[in-house]
Amino acid sequence: MRADIVDERDGRGDEEKDSRRRRSRSFDRHSRELSSDSSDNQQDLEEELRSLTQRREELNREKLEEALASSKKLSSPRQMLLVRLQRSFLQVKEYGERLKSSEKDLQALAESLMAEINRNGMVA
Repeated sequence: MRADIVDERDGRGDEEKDSRRRRSRSFDRHSRELSSDSSDNQQDLEEELRSLTQRREELNREKLEEALASSKKLSSPRQMLLVRLQRSFLQVKEYGERLKSSEKDLQALAESLMAEINRNGMVA
């Protein structure tokens, strides 16, 4: 009887070993598939990341270009106003200097005229 039990156990042991081997092979195959899928997924994710990064850079560049264009549009009228203001300021300064010069000339003429009058005795 014991020999029968041992034989039955050995038989079950072989069946269990075969079953374990099949499960192990199935698990190995499944692991390789997952590994392959994981590798593919990682490559897909890396490509998507590169694509998204490139798109973000393009959008940033577009925003910068729009901001620059807007700034130029705003700065052009401002620049014109600043040029006009500077020109006007320089004219006022020049006219002020001319006025002082003219006042000195007028004062000199007036003094000269007064001296002439005093010499000729034409004082009223």
